[in-house]
Amino acid sequence: MTPRTTLLAPIHTLLSALTSPPTSPTYISTLLSTFTVDPLPTIHEHGLPQLAPFLGRSFTGTDGVARYFELLCEYLTISGMTFEPEEAWLVDDACMAVVLRGRGRFTWKATGQGWDETFIYRVAVAEEVSDTAGASSGSSGGGSGSGDFGSGDGEGVDMARTGISRAGGKGVLKVVEYRVWADTGAAYLARYGRLVDLMGERGGVEGIYFADGGGDEQAEERKMEGRETRGSLSRKRSGHQDVLGSGLSVYGSCG
Repeated sequence: MTPRTTLLAPIHTLLSALTSPPTSPTYISTLLSTFTVDPLPTIHEHGLPQLAPFLGRSFTGTDGVARYFELLCEYLTISGMTFEPEEAWLVDDACMAVVLRGRGRFTWKATGQGWDETFIYRVAVAEEVSDTAGASSGSSGGGSGSGDFGSGDGEGVDMARTGISRAGGKGVLKVVEYRVWADTGAAYLARYGRLVDLMGERGGVEGIYFADGGGDEQAEERKMEGRETRGSLSRKRSGHQDVLGSGLSVYGSCG
């Protein structure tokens, strides 16, 4: 049986890569270096695929793993990511897998709406089989349908795109399966600018926020719309949006 410290080492390496600055030019290649090449690695973030482009699909092979993280970088800003201490992890030595929880703040880039959430990872590790990535790095055989992502042609990894070398590190323990359970509802609402609908009349709900516009006029507009909605949401729903205006219309104008 693999010693616990040896089993957990690749988990710590993955978590360290996940918390590195996503703006770094080596961000994705660093993440890819924590995954096996052979056996084929898989990422699956659970949820309906209609809710977000990175949900409900198996991303298989090195190209598939790269695509998953590219989608995250394209749609989300992630900050403040932390993980519970190792003592709280659920470790299955027989399956060589770990279940752990983390927290972070996620912002949908297009709308500037964000939320805090607790998520769960299940990470399985395996020994790298081959010394080189070329022979078996594609995802042929790894996908079961059109919802699976990978190179699919069996011709190997796109090294120029992924930025990893062909050095395989035979026998080294790396991540082979990475599963995520997160707040898919919040992601969907933020994607369509609907998190504001959850705001109460007196202001914010804990865990929901609006990113600063930073000079972006559209972002500032969204913030102001959100503030207006927070202040008048219940009146809109009750049919009494313009309470003061309605009273004036009864008695005539002041002019």
